[in-house]
Amino acid sequence: MNELFKKVKNICYSNNFSSLYRQIESIENKMKDGNFIDIAILGQFKSGKSSFINSLLGEKILPVGVIPVTSVITRIFAGDKKKVNVIFNDNNLEEVSVNAIDNYITEKKNPKNEKNVFLVDVQMPDISEYNKLRFIDTPGIGSFFKHNTETTENWFSEIGVAIVTISAERPLGENEINLIKEISEHCPEIVILLTKVDLFADEQVEEIFDYVKKSLQKEFKRNFQVYCYSTVKECESYKQKIQEDVIFPLVNKFDSEQNRIIEHKIRSLVKSTLNYLQIEYKIAQNNEIQKLNLKEQILEEQLNKSFLAQELRLIASNQKGQTREKVFDILQKYENQLVDDLRKKFKEDYKSWNENLNKVARKFEKWIKENLTIQFEKILGAEYQQFAEIVNSNKKHFQYFIKSFRDRLNSNIEKVLNVKMLQEDFEFEIKALKKPNISISWSFEFHLDLIWFLFPMFIFKNIFRRHFLNLIEYEVNKNIHRVTSELNLKIHNLISEYEKQALNYISNELKTIESVLSRAKFESKHYLDLMNSLRLEE
Repeated sequence: MNELFKKVKNICYSNNFSSLYRQIESIENKMKDGNFIDIAILGQFKSGKSSFINSLLGEKILPVGVIPVTSVITRIFAGDKKKVNVIFNDNNLEEVSVNAIDNYITEKKNPKNEKNVFLVDVQMPDISEYNKLRFIDTPGIGSFFKHNTETTENWFSEIGVAIVTISAERPLGENEINLIKEISEHCPEIVILLTKVDLFADEQVEEIFDYVKKSLQKEFKRNFQVYCYSTVKECESYKQKIQEDVIFPLVNKFDSEQNRIIEHKIRSLVKSTLNYLQIEYKIAQNNEIQKLNLKEQILEEQLNKSFLAQELRLIASNQKGQTREKVFDILQKYENQLVDDLRKKFKEDYKSWNENLNKVARKFEKWIKENLTIQFEKILGAEYQQFAEIVNSNKKHFQYFIKSFRDRLNSNIEKVLNVKMLQEDFEFEIKALKKPNISISWSFEFHLDLIWFLFPMFIFKNIFRRHFLNLIEYEVNKNIHRVTSELNLKIHNLISEYEKQALNYISNELKTIESVLSRAKFESKHYLDLMNSLRLEE
């Protein structure tokens, strides 16, 4: 395998297959520093990854929460003493206390990874039973926080064993299928963990379990190990099953398992390299006139960049026309309850407001802004999944377009060159929706409160109380429309960003194919010999 790796590495560099350099680097790292098998815990946001690791290790090391929490890769492994090292992108290292971990790895305290943390290493003396294993907690995939998805996907090539968490609340969707497809290129062992099973009765769990197992078998034509897990109910029995079947065999057969992982990565690299060599070989068989004809056949009119850009604009325009009504419907259903709750709270708080009218007016304006901000943040939190669905729905239209583009391009390549391209998934970068910007009007249409001395509060307090109560309904309604506009604009910006990313992806793909079609560095026999040499050693 070492000789095969050297050969395929040389082929990749000499032919400038730059998209494969990351795989090469990962294999080299594994060969040089094979002290650990990295077990990556992967899955959608809020699928129970951090909770599972805490449960498995028997200590709450990683923060958990009701919204997407983890934003930085965290590695946990056995060590002589409990120690946390934060490694930054500039290669600086800082040792911090265990209690300070959340300052570096959570979205709340390190938003968008503004502290430039590369990864966090946690050593624990109490997990010597997991010696030579390193548990990798990864940011969830598919949340609003695009940098979280990007961080996790950039780590795929480092994975030795993958545990994919799937919440029993939303078992096995398209995102999980795509995730498993992508990581299967990087590691030989993929374990499926069905989490949060305590939320369902035993017969329901059995039904969900069978559905996941059969669906995976149908999709991938292979049997996956599928395990149930709960941190609430029957935790120890679930934990023991995972340890006996998955974890301890890696410890007991460390060398052979590590070699199996490296071999899998090398074979995946060979497979990708052969794919590129096939294209080079087919092109090299044709003379210059034939190359021009091939280019015209493959890059047909419907694969023209201008044509595709126009189609993307139409998709973006259509999607933008549908978002405002969806956002408003989500927020508007809270209006009556919001007014009632704020009025009730105001009646209690107002009793202690004994200042003059001017001060009371300013106090009300501050009070309504603070309380509306709190309430809207709660609403956005409660409806997080609904807003995510709007964004994901828009994203899926562009993903479908990209897939159609890839299918047409690959079909033409296969038809003309008889070369079947590997399918590649394209993921959009997702930006976060910020907290609402609440706007409050003056308490009075004209500055009545400036002549406050004409209105002694011990006489007029109840009259102004009614005025403020009426203002609450107005402010709630106004800010529902305002937040709707704000979120609508944000989603429109996301749609424009998706359009831009899709067009960039298409441009790069067309440029790459055109470049390959236009060149032939060597005779076709050269590429044929390279392919045959790889196949023989494979």
